[in-house]
Amino acid sequence: MIEDLDVEKGDDFVIAGYSEGAQTTMGVLREISERHPEIKVKRAFAGDGPYDINSMYGTIAKGYTEMPSTVCNLLYAYNYFFRLGYDIHDFLKDPVATHFDEWFLSKQNKRKALDEELIKTQKTSDICTDAVLDVNSTMSRQFKAAFNADALTSGWMPRSDFDVMLFHDTEDDVVPVESFYAMSKFLKDNGIKTEEFVDEYSTELTKELGVSNHEVSAVSFFLKIIDWVTENY
Repeated sequence: MIEDLDVEKGDDFVIAGYSEGAQTTMGVLREISERHPEIKVKRAFAGDGPYDINSMYGTIAKGYTEMPSTVCNLLYAYNYFFRLGYDIHDFLKDPVATHFDEWFLSKQNKRKALDEELIKTQKTSDICTDAVLDVNSTMSRQFKAAFNADALTSGWMPRSDFDVMLFHDTEDDVVPVESFYAMSKFLKDNGIKTEEFVDEYSTELTKELGVSNHEVSAVSFFLKIIDWVTENY
């Protein structure tokens, strides 16, 4: 990708991502740490990321989610890529299970349409089977083992010259703030320079706009990036 963009390898890179993009940002740092010592990263920005997906499992079990399609996608993907071997009806209920190919795999529907027009519920007990909701079941343990294997909060050594800004909304209703604390501890344990913003950023705007805290807090995250770029370039 560096060659395709005609970027010199000695140039400073700034990497930023929110939500899944934050997870990708940390994944890129891992890739650079392990395989590309020639790439210099001036700063990385990661906001409200699911670095440790196990921290989200407790949210599913509590019975409510702002983004039901994300839960469905997550369970499907980990069952598939980690070859857990479950039939879709083992972990998802109808109508989602029966229509998964049409609703999800066809890529014809965006998240908002999936959540509001097709799934039409935020109760995880309407979407997930009892085996998923029981955190002590064999299925739950297998999913959590897969999540652990894919976590970005262990299993690698960040490069010592990294500088990371971590951001998280304490009221995030999709990615719990525990994910932030897990990544913060991991970076600090490895001596990585961090700047952290963890607070309630979204409540008032969420009420006004009628969308999730997770979506609204992205605005505050990107404004902080703009402030940093303005000061440094």
